[in-house]
Amino acid sequence: MKVLLITNQVKTITIITNYINLNIKDITILIANDVKSAKLILSEHNVNLIIFESKIFNIKYQKTFAFIPIILIHSFNTAKFTHNLKYVSLDNLSVLSSYLQDFMTLSTNIKDTEELIFKHLMQIGFNIKHNGTKYIAESIILLKYYCRVNYIKDIYSIIARKHNTTSNNIKSNILKSINYMYCETDFSIIQKYFSLIDDIKPTPKQIILTVLKKV
Repeated sequence: MKVLLITNQVKTITIITNYINLNIKDITILIANDVKSAKLILSEHNVNLIIFESKIFNIKYQKTFAFIPIILIHSFNTAKFTHNLKYVSLDNLSVLSSYLQDFMTLSTNIKDTEELIFKHLMQIGFNIKHNGTKYIAESIILLKYYCRVNYIKDIYSIIARKHNTTSNNIKSNILKSINYMYCETDFSIIQKYFSLIDDIKPTPKQIILTVLKKV
């Protein structure tokens, strides 16, 4: 499991890294001193959790770092919840162990679910090398583990922020992957999987929600 620590405080870096290295196994700690460097790290590494210095945190960063849970670190003794975020004090890190164990379990569950999603998508003829197929899988993970959205465009928007692109690009790639699947797969397979009556191409929403129910 990879944890990204975002802080400009040397004290925080020392305390957090020492505590995790001494108390918790199988965690790699990556360090960024600001949001710009954090984005660069995220583009190169699959980060499972962010520990963020509360002094430099802004609520808008929840959208910036879509898909990644965030723990805020205070330099004084406090424990509270704001904007659905967990807070941990540098003076009392015992609760951090519990949070990290929970996130490690979540990370394992997500990885297992992702493998199952791709098996289902391959079963109905998707090419897992296509970006659109990967975006479909991310949409299902988003709905299963992180949040509920009212419209499919909201999913595109969240995934677009993660990949530093546009919602239209996400939508276009998903539609291309669906077109490939529809052309390459015998309709009887598609019909059975999606319980279709007529020979019609499943919509992105139909595909995402159907696979979600099956995994």
